[in-house]
Amino acid sequence: MVWSNWRLGERRLFARAVERMDVATSLRWLVEEDSKISPNEQQRLLLHNHFDSQKELWIEPWGDSIILSPNATYLLIGDGPPGGSLEFDLQADGFAVYGWSRSILTIFDEERNIVWHNPIPVP
Repeated sequence: MVWSNWRLGERRLFARAVERMDVATSLRWLVEEDSKISPNEQQRLLLHNHFDSQKELWIEPWGDSIILSPNATYLLIGDGPPGGSLEFDLQADGFAVYGWSRSILTIFDEERNIVWHNPIPVP
């Protein structure tokens, strides 16, 4: 988990609270707080361009696109709140993938390099 400055500040407050509470109470508080802040789920989708030509992949709702190399496989990971799902659409001249509300998408190539990422969640 990546700790933001806000979370680091919260951890300092937590450390001070430990001095005042018993360990069991403080650990229970820590688990409850972490579950409130990070309830996300991950969804994975393998994308394989079986064509002998490049295909375009539109990434919605960001309005962005990447080119999928011929006969190449990509891994798409969606990370967001439970209850939504990735959507995939095959079109005549390419593919489209849609993130769900408040999700963030990342696409990796076969060498595990990030080929597309946007840290701004779907509205």
